Parts: sequence; C-alpha cells; structure tokens
Amino acid sequence: MNKNKFSTPAIYSTKMKELLRANDGARRLKSIHFSPSSQEDIEYVAEIQVFNRELYNPNSQTTVANGVLDRRLGTSDKSAVCETCGGKLADCAGHFGFIKLELPVFNIGFFKAILHALQCLCKSCAKVMIPEGEERTAMLRKLRSGRMESLQKATLIKSVYDKCRKVTKCPWCGAGNGIVKKVGIMKVVHERYRTNTGKSKSELIDEGELFRSSLSNALSVNQELKLHINKAQDDITPLRALELFKRASEEDCELLGLEVPECKLENYLWTSIPVPPSCIRPSVQMTLEGGSNEDDLTIKLSEIVYTNLIIRDALEKG
Repeated sequence: MNKNKFSTPAIYSTKMKELLRANDGARRLKSIHFSPSSQEDIEYVAEIQVFNRELYNPNSQTTVANGVLDRRLGTSDKSAVCETCGGKLADCAGHFGFIKLELPVFNIGFFKAILHALQCLCKSCAKVMIPEGEERTAMLRKLRSGRMESLQKATLIKSVYDKCRKVTKCPWCGAGNGIVKKVGIMKVVHERYRTNTGKSKSELIDEGELFRSSLSNALSVNQELKLHINKAQDDITPLRALELFKRASEEDCELLGLEVPECKLENYLWTSIPVPPSCIRPSVQMTLEGGSNEDDLTIKLSEIVYTNLIIRDALEKG
C-alpha cells in the first residue's frame, strides 16, 4: 500500500493531508476549510486512472484492469481481496480512482455559481467589471477584513453581481457585454449582440449594430436572415468558461466571494471526475445465470468512459 496516500474514501484537500501527516495526526485541528475539489486533489487521492469501459474479462470473468471495477478500487465481494491494501471487504474501506475528461464540463452542483461568475467577468479580458477606484477598493477591504458575517458578505457579493449585470461596456477593455443566462440543459449563452436601449452611440459602442453591419452583404442576398439576426447569441461553452476562469486574477476572485488561493474559479468545472470505491456500488452476483447485476453508478461511470473515448477519437480525427 502506498503510505503517502489515505486509504479512506473521503477526498481530502492537500493542505489537510499535509497537516495530518505533519505529526502523525497528533496536531489539533482548529478549523476545516470546505471548497470544490481541484483536478490536482482528485488525482492525488486516486489510486488509478480509469480509462477502460469494459467491466469483466469475457473468458475468466475477472474485473478488467483500469476499469470502473478494477480490484485496486477495493471489492464488494466477501471472498475477494483488494489489490491496493490487501484487505478484504470487512477491512478495506475502498480506494478512489479518477476519469480524466477530454473536454471540461459544467459541474451541476456549482452551475448557479458559474452563471454568477460569468455575468460578473468580462467575456474578453476576464476581469470583474467594476472599475478601479474607491468603490472597488472599499469592497475588497470589507471582504478581506474577516469581520463580516455571512449575511453581510452575501449582500456585498450580490451588490457586485447587480452592478456588473448593468454594465454593457467593460471599463477595462471596452468590449461589449450583455446578459448571461441558461438556455436548455446545461447550456449557457451570452446576449452580446442585443440592442443597447437608452444609450447614445457617443456614450456606448453598440455591439449589436456592429454585428449587424458585418452581415450586411449576407442580408442583401438572403432576406430571411432579418428574422433571426436579432436572436443571435454568443455561446459560452465549458471550454471557453474554463479559459476565462483561469485568466481571472486573485483580486477578481475575491470580489466574487472566493477565498483565495485555496478556492479557484476553474474548480467549478469538471476536468477530472472521481470514481468512488467499489464497495459503495456493489455488484450483485447472479448464481443461476452466472452473471451479475451492476449498480446504476457503475453503469453510468462506464458510459462516461465510453463517451470520453468517442470524444478523444473525434478530436484525434479532427
């Protein structure tokens, strides 16, 4: 067994593991910080990378290596032995694996926070759209003071969101910004090309007018485009959102209510997902038929691996 890793199925942050390891766990913990697990943390606590969609070898009916039922993840069979720690079902709590995703995906648990962050950040320069000045400095001072109650902090963060939602021109780079909203299932669009009513052209560059003028030749050929041109939206894919979040500065993350550097915006998206131990998704052996019924979570993880392989193949083929 690798003694540098925990055998428990819980995902600990790197800082907590270092603290527990410092004096064999004898040091008293004063507090625990909860934050989304980063890709590094998920891969650090994992024993193996899962990339095989098959569950069993067809001839021997043994579990496939680097599959979601790999014996190194523990076992749900009383007669089997874990290949990581050598323990049986009663002794081994199981071990985590991970699936490295070919493309990032939005984490449904943080989807509201993702929309909040995308609304506040400029979609061109990735800065919170509150200009440098006394107001921004005062907000940062309050957030860094450590004396704010949770309700006061939530109210301040909401005021940052409300101010950024009204901004149509980034004060840092001058790019046009509109409303960010959810459409459909886990899809995010940016209404960048909407008409900016109530603003004169001398006060604000209308991104919608520039967009429509760039399509003037196409409109002259196809008049039907006029029915759809005002509905044009800018898609924000998980890949684009991840790129924006990585470019956001620590100061901007603080304005969004994050405790830096422990918590980062990019942790709101999945780039690697944990594979839980086999013992919490047990296989039910079918003695008469000689097969097994698999847990729904096992089946879903296998489907994710299969879809991941399809995406990898498509990317390699261009």
